[in-house]
Amino acid sequence: MNFSFYKNLSTNYLFLFFLFLGLLISFTRCVKIQDLIAPTIEEFALNEQYNITDTIFLDVNLFDNFVIESTTINIKSLEGTSSLDTTLVISSDSIKARSLNLIDYPIYIPADAILGEYKLTITVTDGIKEENNTEDPNITTTEKFFAVNGDIEKPNFYFPNVILPDIDGVSQSPACQLQVLIVQGVATDNVGLREIRAQLIGQNSGTVYLTIREIFAAPNEPNSVDLQDFFDDNLTIPTNVPNGNLILKLIAIDIEGHEYSVTDTILVDCDRIHPDIIELTTNRSSSNNEIQVIQGQELFITGGLVTDNQELDSIFIYLDDDSDSATPTSTDTLIARKIDGLSFNLTELDSISVLPLVPRLGIGFYKIRMEVVDAVGNRTTQIFNIRININLPPTPTVNNIYIDNIEFEDFRASNSNTPIPILAASIIEILIKIEEDVALLNYKITWKVDGSTREPSLIQENNNINRLPFNTTREDAAIIRVDDYTPNVGTRYVLTVAATDTFNQTTQVTYYFIVVQ
Repeated sequence: MNFSFYKNLSTNYLFLFFLFLGLLISFTRCVKIQDLIAPTIEEFALNEQYNITDTIFLDVNLFDNFVIESTTINIKSLEGTSSLDTTLVISSDSIKARSLNLIDYPIYIPADAILGEYKLTITVTDGIKEENNTEDPNITTTEKFFAVNGDIEKPNFYFPNVILPDIDGVSQSPACQLQVLIVQGVATDNVGLREIRAQLIGQNSGTVYLTIREIFAAPNEPNSVDLQDFFDDNLTIPTNVPNGNLILKLIAIDIEGHEYSVTDTILVDCDRIHPDIIELTTNRSSSNNEIQVIQGQELFITGGLVTDNQELDSIFIYLDDDSDSATPTSTDTLIARKIDGLSFNLTELDSISVLPLVPRLGIGFYKIRMEVVDAVGNRTTQIFNIRININLPPTPTVNNIYIDNIEFEDFRASNSNTPIPILAASIIEILIKIEEDVALLNYKITWKVDGSTREPSLIQENNNINRLPFNTTREDAAIIRVDDYTPNVGTRYVLTVAATDTFNQTTQVTYYFIVVQ
């Protein structure tokens, strides 16, 4: 086989390949590549109308196959020269990309812009520029039209109506102080409400008695506001409003400052009827128009009613000293309580205790002053005379004595020197009775040999009794077994009954006994 032939052939082919490659490179370097594709502007939506102070956002995408050189946004009024006329150039230094969205380039409509038609032009130029190239760059342009309408409409109130709500089913017309006004209706505006205000103004005096105001912060200005929800229960006639016509003025202001107001006239004919205090009674006796109370006793109201034509508010009970004076030198508040409704039963009040006041006030004549106030401040006062009597010490006595199961009826009074005869083996039953004004604390029954220095024997004791009067029966009588004390004939014994009340006042009585044959 002739290998040299094949070797010469392969060398010739290789030479032809490199020759062709060199010619191709030389040809391509001599021919310029031209960008024949223009930039693209995607279709986008533009509002047909804008209001002054609005912002125009252009959500539009731009593309080029190589690079976007520049973009121009031009806005021109068709009505004349306007402060909105704008030419915004976005150069390649800030772009340097094949795509661009104009959402990041918003355009603000000034408040003084001319109203009317405008033309928006977007121009996009690509970035291919060869040396000695005299042809224009690729340019794409689109145009759209829009209108700027200034906010020329004022806010409005639809179906405004003022209602005076009933209280406990009773009509409250005409109105009165502390009356809640329910305002129905809707406040609206085409671009947004900046402020809503309500004022209560005296028709004759022009005095502004109440202002309720709220400013809505941007960008949350509502287009409509329900007035009943907005005012709730806050629109209340103040207590210093006199009788007569009262003007309710509703004011709405939109975000452009346009103001609109409506008024309504409300007749205020305030409640001048004072509450009534009817048939007050207590648990204490009364004589000569005086309630008799003993030191430490509690005073209960057992009956009575207070009423009002509209709404009760509160009740107060005071104890005034120096009752002969028109102005008491000292007043103690016994009860202060909120009440409501058209009537109130006085038996629902707590007891009126004068016990804490006795150490300062002492025994004597005072006045209890009851004051009832209704919801608009009408006040009714009723005076009750009260006499505080001294709390006497308890009075213990031996009510009965049984000796060896036989009732002994002929015993002597306390402190008698005539002793009661008993046998050495007698069993003595002592029944006592204790009288007390307020409350008994305790009693003791003791027994001892007369003249002895030894401590007496405690026969019976009862503590924290807290009731009156107090009596013992044979079931709970004090029992004394004389033979427990080794008696001798002629021995004298002393029986002592001591009682103490809750004022720590103590009284005691003594009885004497003698052992006989």
